[in-house]
Amino acid sequence: MTILKPELKEKVHIFWLAATAEVCQVQSRRFLQNLMAQSFQHRELHQTTLALVVDASVTIQYAVLTGKIKASQPLDAIQAYCLKVLWHEQPADYHEYLNHIIHVAWLLLQECFEEIAQLAQEKLSAYLDSEEFNSQYYLPPADGYLEDGTPVWSVASFAKQTGQSIEEVNEQLHQLLEEEENPPVIILSTEKVFTRH
Repeated sequence: MTILKPELKEKVHIFWLAATAEVCQVQSRRFLQNLMAQSFQHRELHQTTLALVVDASVTIQYAVLTGKIKASQPLDAIQAYCLKVLWHEQPADYHEYLNHIIHVAWLLLQECFEEIAQLAQEKLSAYLDSEEFNSQYYLPPADGYLEDGTPVWSVASFAKQTGQSIEEVNEQLHQLLEEEENPPVIILSTEKVFTRH
């Protein structure tokens, strides 16, 4: 069990967005060329569009990750969101072109989802193995052990490790105990009740 700071969720989002930008940057040229060859409605798009496609892809990905839009929403709702966030100051007669951009970005995200997910996982795994993560999020040294060798921790140890108050840690622990029938560690509200082996 790990007591996680709220920033870790933001880190995960950052890894997904970075992976989205990297994959879409690489794949957008090929993908756009294929679309232009296959679909009349996309033939007016040109190479300067690539940066806009990446911007729209990252915007859509962020909106889905943070719950601002759902992946299952109709394309016109996604287009409306992106226009509002990215290009709300653009003239209305430019919106049709931008909607094409958003459509391409949406299709690109679907085609490259597995590649994006794999890269995001690689970035997350590297972070979880990093010194930065170890120093902030891993379990602190056990405060003691049960007779069978099970380690125990005090709430104060977690509070010190994460920089949170004891009250905040207690709240997270109560939530964990409600969600898991067999919590993976034993935590005591008193300090160093058991001696180390």
